[in-house]
Amino acid sequence: MKYLILNADDCGFSQSVNRAVKESFSAGAITGTSVLSVGREFPEAIEILKNSGMVEVGAHLALTGKFDYACSEKKRIVSILDEKGTFFGSYREFLGRYFAGKINEEHVYMEFKKQIERLLRFDFKITHIDSHEHIHMLPAIFRVVVRLADEFHVPFIRVPNEGVLVYAKRFSLPNYFRSVALRSVLFLNKGNIASLTLKHNDQFFGHFHSGSITDDVMCFMADNLKDGINEIAFHPATFSQIFIDKYPWYKNSHKELDVLLHGSWRERLAKNNVKLISHKEAAEL
Repeated sequence: MKYLILNADDCGFSQSVNRAVKESFSAGAITGTSVLSVGREFPEAIEILKNSGMVEVGAHLALTGKFDYACSEKKRIVSILDEKGTFFGSYREFLGRYFAGKINEEHVYMEFKKQIERLLRFDFKITHIDSHEHIHMLPAIFRVVVRLADEFHVPFIRVPNEGVLVYAKRFSLPNYFRSVALRSVLFLNKGNIASLTLKHNDQFFGHFHSGSITDDVMCFMADNLKDGINEIAFHPATFSQIFIDKYPWYKNSHKELDVLLHGSWRERLAKNNVKLISHKEAAEL
C-alpha cells in the first residue's frame, strides 16, 4: 500500500506562511505542518493553529536562518552561534563550523530541547520532528534529535532520502548541487539511520524542487511513490511582495499554495491508489 504525508514546513516563519498553512489545512490539502518555534511569527502561528483545530504538529528545529535562539543562557549554546551571537545564516556557514569540529552536541541538545518545550508550553502534541534546511541529518545533530524524540515521546522523524529520480523533472544546477550536498550528509549518517527505531518515511520528495513545486511536478511525484510511507514537504505562503522582497527564496511559494489548493494531484493520487495519512497515523502503521 502507498501512504503519503503532505507536510507544510516553516509554520511560524512569517504571516504569509502561517496563513497558507491555515488555508491548506482547511482545504484538506495537507496532513501535517512543522512549526518553527523560534520563528518571527510563532505567536501568530499558535493562534492560527489552535483556531484551526491543529493541535498535533511537528517540531521544525532550527540552527540556521538568523533566528533568535530559544535557550535563555547564551553561554550554554555558544558553539552554535556566529560571532554576532545569532544562528548562522545558512547551512553552508554551519557546515564549515560542524566539519571543523567546533559544534558541541550538548549545546545543540540544550537549544533543541528549549525549542520543543516552547511548543509543549502551548499544549501542542508533537507527532514528528524535522528541521530547517534538514540540518538534523548531520550525524552528531541526528543523535541529539533521536535522543530528544525518545525523551519527549515523539514517534516520527523525517529522513529526507530523496532519490535521483527527481533530477529528471525540471533539472537545474543549483538544485542539483543542493541535492548532492544532502545526499552526502545522508551517506555520512547511514549508520545512524540504519539503526533507527523511530518510525520514519520510506521515501521523501520536496528537497530538489523545494519552494517551487508546480502541479506538473506534484503529479510526477504522485506517479513515482513507492509502497510504504512517502512524505512530500511543501513550503506554501500567501502572496506578499514585501515578504518576497525580504526573502527571495519564497518567490514561488504562493504558487505552491495554489498547487495544494487547486492542483490536479488529488485525481493522480486516486488513480495510483495512494492513501493520505498524518504523521500520527504513519507512526501507528
